[in-house]
Amino acid sequence: MNRNYSTLYPEYIKHFSCIGSECEDTCCAGWKVTIDKNTYKKYKKVKNKSITSELSNAISRNRSNPNDGDYAYIKMDEEGNCPFLTCEKLCSIHGTLGESYLSETCAVYPRSYNMINGVIEKTATLSCPEVTRLAILNPNGIAFEQTMTEKPKRGTSINTINTGETTLFNQPVRFFEELRSFSIEVIQNRCYALSERIIYLGLFLNNIQNAIDQHQIDQIPNIISKYKKLMLDTEQTKQTLTDIPTNFMLQMKICKELVDFRTKTSINNKRYLECLTEMLIGLAD
Repeated sequence: MNRNYSTLYPEYIKHFSCIGSECEDTCCAGWKVTIDKNTYKKYKKVKNKSITSELSNAISRNRSNPNDGDYAYIKMDEEGNCPFLTCEKLCSIHGTLGESYLSETCAVYPRSYNMINGVIEKTATLSCPEVTRLAILNPNGIAFEQTMTEKPKRGTSINTINTGETTLFNQPVRFFEELRSFSIEVIQNRCYALSERIIYLGLFLNNIQNAIDQHQIDQIPNIISKYKKLMLDTEQTKQTLTDIPTNFMLQMKICKELVDFRTKTSINNKRYLECLTEMLIGLAD
């Protein structure tokens, strides 16, 4: 009998489905696609002659540090595209063999799963344009729902955190749920402008980091309580935020460093480079 777990997820997840060839981007290019061991073995048994040669030529074993989840990988073409990507921006493995032949990576993306204190959390990455639309274009903001579901059959490599573990007693992760809950509370508080919320959250997290650096982990609940009370005094807090001097040069410096880092470490992604170029043109005007 399958066990049911309490599952938490943002409401927009219910409405997500891949839009395939209608998408302005593709998740089949510009990054490393790993193949899990079970899927690799299934590919070796494929008899369909229309795809066996491609499977053999385009997939290589991971010889350096293999594990069951990262057992092999797809060799991208010269432009960084997956060789199984059709001109209609669809997957030839899916089209020829069916969904069950997709690797764990391809079957799960853009979804991801974590387990926090026994609760499965289902999320989705904003590198997917359709997820981004659902997440940030909803005028009512992001709401969360919680239901009982089975553990996902695909994407079984779930990151797990149990904040009650004794080994975490002197670690900041002990207060993971409290920190995240308050951070969400700040971002969702529409009594403040979005820029004010981001600054306020930054000030809060800076205080948290100071406590961590000074080995005062037990002070984290007090810091959360302090900032909760301050946030209730909207007028005073807004004035405090207004009094913080704006440093445009520092903002541009941080922005440039982030862009430089992303460009140096980024896998080749045409859409990202287009957005980067547009941003730089805008800053130059």
